[in-house]
Amino acid sequence: MNKLRISIFTLAISLIAFSCGSTKDVEETSIESVENPISIISRDVTAEEFKTLIDKKVGVILDVRTKGEIAAGKIENAIQLDYYSDTFKDDVAKLDRDKPVYVYCRSGGRSGGAKKIMTSMGFKVVYNLKGGYSNWPYK
Repeated sequence: MNKLRISIFTLAISLIAFSCGSTKDVEETSIESVENPISIISRDVTAEEFKTLIDKKVGVILDVRTKGEIAAGKIENAIQLDYYSDTFKDDVAKLDRDKPVYVYCRSGGRSGGAKKIMTSMGFKVVYNLKGGYSNWPYK
């Protein structure tokens, strides 16, 4: 009985700590229960890391800038969902939560917000480009 109480207490503390969030990125968080372990990766990465990840061609590259911003250029194969759109969360919800998402905006702010939204919606792997497209040297 004591082992069960300790396990429940540990799980509760982990959930509280995770749900309260922090200003730091969640590198890899594992919340383990007896039946269903959950692993979430939610990180800000450099342009070099971002390029290495997207070159694997696994997942979705998500540009959350406006159409006007995209007219100046975008990362190849990126899909666009405007962060400021009234339907942004509904549109994001249509993406596969089990595939990695590589998200970027102009400077990293909106995509950081999108990363948090997607993580809260159950996306398992989300990478945010630090500095956004402004910091993308592979144009």
